[in-house]
Amino acid sequence: MLKQAIAHLGESTTNPRLEAFLLAIPCRCPLEPDDALSFAQERVDALGIEFLFDRRSAYFGEDSLDLFLSGVVVYGPAYASSPELRPYAGDLVRSLTFSMGPADVRKILGKPSKTANRGRKVVRDHWFYDAGVWNAHKTDLVIHYSEDGKSIRQLAVMIPHPSREA
Repeated sequence: MLKQAIAHLGESTTNPRLEAFLLAIPCRCPLEPDDALSFAQERVDALGIEFLFDRRSAYFGEDSLDLFLSGVVVYGPAYASSPELRPYAGDLVRSLTFSMGPADVRKILGKPSKTANRGRKVVRDHWFYDAGVWNAHKTDLVIHYSEDGKSIRQLAVMIPHPSREA
């Protein structure tokens, strides 16, 4: 499901392809344009996946109230925010698994573009990818590691906000 969701990144919530994908999950995601919403997120606890939406005008300069799918987050067994949230059971990208720590992930993905540490532990790695790696849009891959640093806690693939400095 993660790879299917990534294929929809950048699509407006009014796009019939994205709408059909979200309704099949089922996801209570905001599908209609709404001038009160500039951002939305919908976590599907039973599947361990979260969908992030942003306003098209903020990213693409369009005069539109439409939201678009800007990111997808999956949660591993080490993420314990609530008893209702089940770990994501599908395949991750690039042959990664939730049981991998930073060293294992870096063997596959290479050196991260950005890293966050807490003390001597790596808590987050961030890779900036060019267009074409995941889909037609430039996307980032962000991995948060468990507190003990031995596994992936959550993985996010998202279109970076234009204000982010690469």
